[in-house]
Amino acid sequence: MIATPLKALAAAALTVSAMSWPSGHVQPNTNAVQQEVSAAEIDRTLRAIDVDRTSGSEGERASAKYLDRRLAEYGIAHMLYDSHLYLSWPGRAELVVPALGTIRGKTAAFAAATPKDG
Repeated sequence: MIATPLKALAAAALTVSAMSWPSGHVQPNTNAVQQEVSAAEIDRTLRAIDVDRTSGSEGERASAKYLDRRLAEYGIAHMLYDSHLYLSWPGRAELVVPALGTIRGKTAAFAAATPKDG
């Protein structure tokens, strides 16, 4: 039984995520995550990624690696992508997956300004 509103919210989010997983694909092991949801775990995660995560920075890479490691520990299937983006360049983004359809995305925006010399 879920004892706190925080756990209830996390369980609801995971349930919705699992229900929207494409048919024919293996669903992630959400039970492992639900069992580990706690205020202490959330606090540890927030503290671990509470760094300057400006796009392209070492802080962003370290935070992504931390989350990648934690998801792997929970047994959640995922992919870590290292992308090179044109930030604050307005436009549309979408991923077309044959036999599954199109997933619309949001383009990255509002990174820190470049140094004075470019």
